[in-house]
Amino acid sequence: MYFPWTVRDYPLAQAVEDRIVKAPIAIPLTKPRLTHNLLKLSSLDPLALGPIYEQEELAEPVRVTLKMEFAITESEVYQADLAAGSPSITEELLGSSTTKVIQQAKLTDAFAQLLPPVQTYIADRCFGKTVNLEDEATRAHLQRLDLQEGIAKYLARKISELMVEKRPIEFEKADFRLSNTKPFSWRRNLPPLEAERTVFNYVATYNDFERSIVSNPR
Repeated sequence: MYFPWTVRDYPLAQAVEDRIVKAPIAIPLTKPRLTHNLLKLSSLDPLALGPIYEQEELAEPVRVTLKMEFAITESEVYQADLAAGSPSITEELLGSSTTKVIQQAKLTDAFAQLLPPVQTYIADRCFGKTVNLEDEATRAHLQRLDLQEGIAKYLARKISELMVEKRPIEFEKADFRLSNTKPFSWRRNLPPLEAERTVFNYVATYNDFERSIVSNPR
């Protein structure tokens, strides 16, 4: 069996010449079990989601502030930051939030599909009740980077829960042989470990923890 690792000046393939296994080792390669079904994105129901002040994606102080203002007292606790200037227009805020959701969910070409549910969520569920997105205080909240990121992380999590599907185990190549592995270089945790209880007399390890496991097998 050909062992294709080469460690700087340590040609491991040569080092294991005396340990060639007559019966080549086969390692079945499996296909990914988890996959994203993009078709399910259209079934996202923003009205079924919870308020952002109840989600762990948002920092506790921000959750408390939003809950006080929108859910409990319904009295304004927002304080304008004069240095920040006037809040951005609603379209910019919604676009920014949608882009962050796409980035967090690792989607592509989904802006047009996600903008409507993001807008619905922010307007009707994000604050625990329907809000006027043109209201200056609401826009000032939405302009906060921590709130935008909290919303994006929460929506990305719910999107992933909706889209991820688990497939049965399938083999991509059931008869893949270790000897078919192409050569590559190894430059970590040198010099390579000399082992006595492994197939190969040299073992390439990534760090000292891996080395300790190989050195002290149970």
